[in-house]
Amino acid sequence: MDELEKVVSFVMDKSRNIIDSGDTHEPIMLIITPESVHTVGLYNMNKDTFCDAMTDLFRQFHAYAYVFINEAWQAKIKKDSPLILKLNSGKITVQDLPPDDKEEILTITAVENGLSYRCYEANIKYTKSGNRYLDKWKELKGNVTGRMVIKEW
Repeated sequence: MDELEKVVSFVMDKSRNIIDSGDTHEPIMLIITPESVHTVGLYNMNKDTFCDAMTDLFRQFHAYAYVFINEAWQAKIKKDSPLILKLNSGKITVQDLPPDDKEEILTITAVENGLSYRCYEANIKYTKSGNRYLDKWKELKGNVTGRMVIKEW
């Protein structure tokens, strides 16, 4: 198992402990260098400047990889739903959707500079008594893109 896989495995276990304890998982960036793993808390992150700021940090640290952990909302609505137009126009966010049309997830993105890209997600579920727990991890297939995805720096 290479260093990046070890970090991802550790993060999966630690994240499960955080969610299962009822805590919220704050967004965190782990910057992996040949010497160390550096943790950067992203508590007040600006999504519009995220990629530029992180790319600068990766270069300063001479990072060869990173792991990004983030709680998020994911829409689960039908393609013909009128809510899609509202989402696409920015009139509402996924978080604004009715409970049946969204789900809470935890994502882990692991990237080696220009070499590999892996993304995992697990649903955040609730027991009948309202306690949070993390469902099974699944690896996402395909090419994931977005304004917070950095594949090369």
